Amino acid sequence: MSIKKTVSVIAAAAMGLSLLGGCQSASPTAAESQEQAVLADTIQDTPDEDSYAELDLEEIYNQVTHTKYDDKWELPLSGFTFTLPEDFRDLKGQVFPYDVGETGAGTGVFHCRLFYVPSPDEDREALAEAFGNYDPENDPDGSKLAAVAEVEAQFQERGSMPFLDILVFNDAFSIEEAQSEAWISESSLGKSIDLVQKGSYKYYCLTRDYTSIAGALKESFTDAYYDEFMSLVESADRFADNITATQPASVETAAPEEAVISFETRDLDGNVVSSKDLFSGHKLTMINIWATWCGPCVEELPGLEKLNTELLPKDCQIIGICDDTLGDPQAISEAKAILGETGATYTNLVQTEELREMLPIPAYPISYFVDSEGRILTSPEVGANLDAYRPRIDKVLKDLE
Repeated sequence: MSIKKTVSVIAAAAMGLSLLGGCQSASPTAAESQEQAVLADTIQDTPDEDSYAELDLEEIYNQVTHTKYDDKWELPLSGFTFTLPEDFRDLKGQVFPYDVGETGAGTGVFHCRLFYVPSPDEDREALAEAFGNYDPENDPDGSKLAAVAEVEAQFQERGSMPFLDILVFNDAFSIEEAQSEAWISESSLGKSIDLVQKGSYKYYCLTRDYTSIAGALKESFTDAYYDEFMSLVESADRFADNITATQPASVETAAPEEAVISFETRDLDGNVVSSKDLFSGHKLTMINIWATWCGPCVEELPGLEKLNTELLPKDCQIIGICDDTLGDPQAISEAKAILGETGATYTNLVQTEELREMLPIPAYPISYFVDSEGRILTSPEVGANLDAYRPRIDKVLKDLE
C-alpha cells in the first residue's frame, strides 16, 4: 500500500506541513504572509510530482508519530538518526521532522528539515491517530482523507517554521550545489556545519537566521511559542552533536545490468536508424540522454564531442538521445540548433516511448554503456560529469577483454 508524494508534500516547508495532498491551512495574516514569503524564497523550485518515487504510507506515518518525547528519531530516507535533547520534552510546542529523502531520483542529494509547530500535545496526538487510522484502499470517495486533512489543519493552524536543515550528498557536489539541488536559497540560512563523511556521502547541518522577520514571527506566535522557537533557532548548532550518520535511501531507478536493448527510431534529421546498426562494430557505445532545457546537459556537449573523437580509434562511440523530442517537432529543431552551436556532430536520436521504457531517466543527463549487441554493461552514470566518463569507459573495456 503506497501513496505518491504530492507537490504539496514536497513544498511543505513553504506553506506548512501538508502531509496529505490538497491540505490548506487558514488564510494567513499579514505577518504570516511575511514568514511565508521568506520560506517561499527558500524553496527555489517546486519539483514535478512525477519525478518522485512512491513513498510508503507507513513511512509517512512514522514521520507523523516522531514526537519530542522520543529518545531518538530514525530518519532513513536522508540517512541518519537524531538523538533528541532532554529539554525537547519541556517544550510547549512541537518539533517535527520532514524527511524528504532524495530530492529527485538519482540526484545523490538528500534533505531533511526540522520544524517547530506552535501547537499543544493534544493536537499532535490527534494528528498521529487520524493518520494512523487512514487507509486509502477504504476511501474511494476521498471523504476520510478530507477528515484527516481537517485534523492536520488544526494541528498547523498557528503556522510552522523550520529551524534546522540536514543535507546529505555525494562527492559530485559542493555544499552550495547541494543547497541548490535541495531548493534551499541563502535567504534565511545561518551557519553551515560540516558533520561527517560516511563513505561517499557528506553530512551538513544548516542553521537558520530569522533576524529579518523577527517582528512578524513575534506577531504570529504568542510570546511563549515565540520564545521557544527562537531558542531553538539560536541554539540549533548544538543539534549537530546529536546526529549519527547511517546510509541514505536512494530512489534511483535505472535499467538493470545485462539487459539487452533493441529499438528502431529516427535521428534528428529524420533518417530511420536501428539499434542493431548503431551498436554493431563498436565494442562499447555510450548513450547520453539529455534535454534541450537542461543546462548541465547542454554545457557538456562540446566535451562529449571531443570524447567521441577520442573513442573512435578504440571502436567505441557516443550517441545522444534528446528526451524532449518525443512527439515534439519544435524540440527536434531546438536540439539540432543546440548541437550545431556546441559543435556536437555525433549521432543524436529522437526519443520514443519504447526507449524511455528500456532506458529509464531518473535524472538528466544520464549515460548508459552498452556493447555491440545492445547489452547494458554497467550501472549508468547519472549527472553531467566529463571527468567520470573516461575512467568508466576504460574500466568497462578492460572488463570486456
